[in-house]
Amino acid sequence: RTMATDEPLPTSPEEGEEEAKTTTLKNPYTAPKTKRKPYVQARDFENYAGLARLESILARIYVEDSFASTAHADRLDAKAVVESILELLQGNEECLGFKTPMDPKVRRLMKLPTHVFGDLKPAGSLFRILLCAFEAKMSHNWRNFSWVSEQRRNELIEDVFKRAERELKTHGFLKHKKVYIPPSLRKYLKNAVKATRIAVADKPTDPGVTHCIEIPRGQDVLSSLSTRGSEFTRTVRVDRSETLVHYSYHPDSYDCWVPNSSGQAPRYMDMSEAVPKNGKAWVVNPLWLLDSASFNEWMNELDYRANVEDDSCNQQQQQQQQEEEQQQNAGASEEKKRKERELNDALGKENLSSRATERLDFRVTRQYVVDQHPFVIASADFDVDKSSGVAGGGPPDDPKK
Repeated sequence: RTMATDEPLPTSPEEGEEEAKTTTLKNPYTAPKTKRKPYVQARDFENYAGLARLESILARIYVEDSFASTAHADRLDAKAVVESILELLQGNEECLGFKTPMDPKVRRLMKLPTHVFGDLKPAGSLFRILLCAFEAKMSHNWRNFSWVSEQRRNELIEDVFKRAERELKTHGFLKHKKVYIPPSLRKYLKNAVKATRIAVADKPTDPGVTHCIEIPRGQDVLSSLSTRGSEFTRTVRVDRSETLVHYSYHPDSYDCWVPNSSGQAPRYMDMSEAVPKNGKAWVVNPLWLLDSASFNEWMNELDYRANVEDDSCNQQQQQQQQEEEQQQNAGASEEKKRKERELNDALGKENLSSRATERLDFRVTRQYVVDQHPFVIASADFDVDKSSGVAGGGPPDDPKK
């Protein structure tokens, strides 16, 4: 059973007064700001294995009733399909993505998640998307999947993306979101519920619940709506020469491939233990739903897990963040030492070795000089010159005189 998203009317004067007090509280949530852009690349489709799998998808499309009569010469090949996929990915962002107005007339559905475009099985989710797209292309006599005009944008949303979403849900590739929201948070998440069109459960134990929203330990209602953790990156996949990196508090469509030689990719961690199994629901903080509404795309639950301090995956992630911070601090420390050495050279100070240290006693150590102070060098040279009788520019004084 699902709960209506509108707040119930007060049943008594006292309850109405309490409602009037609570509704005056301002929602502290602010929409995320990002300079990143969704990453669209053909590398997963253009390699030999990807093209072969696209040929299998095409073979299945052309046995459908809608395309069975298509002449062989008019049929697309795998490389042409790659271009169509890239157009659909870009259109998915331009029509439904982060920069679109937060208007239900514009955002008529959530942006299709990236993973449904990466399923290259013959009867997988990409097959369902392409089937809807090519049928719309044929019925409208389109040359490509363009969104330049308002009419084409509406047709693309209604006849491709909206229909594809229905097909993906019908065949089990997308799940309906059913979320339990604590009563203390419902008035703050009311607009996000409407924007994402989720079903709201009465209890966390209701059948079919996919997500349970909880206030993180140590936070109150208001702080849970505005407090994000420190930003981090997570390695999703490692190939021979590149690594797919996920950026925290961004949807998966913003994941980016970086060269392995760049050193920008964190160490890979297996996060499979953090994924709920046996029908259990995700436990996430309120920002998961609020950010999903802002991006109009389902956020990655691993970035928003709540109350999982004892979880091994969370400990690994915290350990990785600490290692990254230590590396950054180490780099900053080395830079600081370098600047100190340059300053010492300019001021004429001496540098001590940070490694070659000898312990003379349990309370005494001796540290060796790397670069001597110019005054010490001059003094030593003066002593040598004096002992050799050349200091002062003349012979030493005769002690008898």
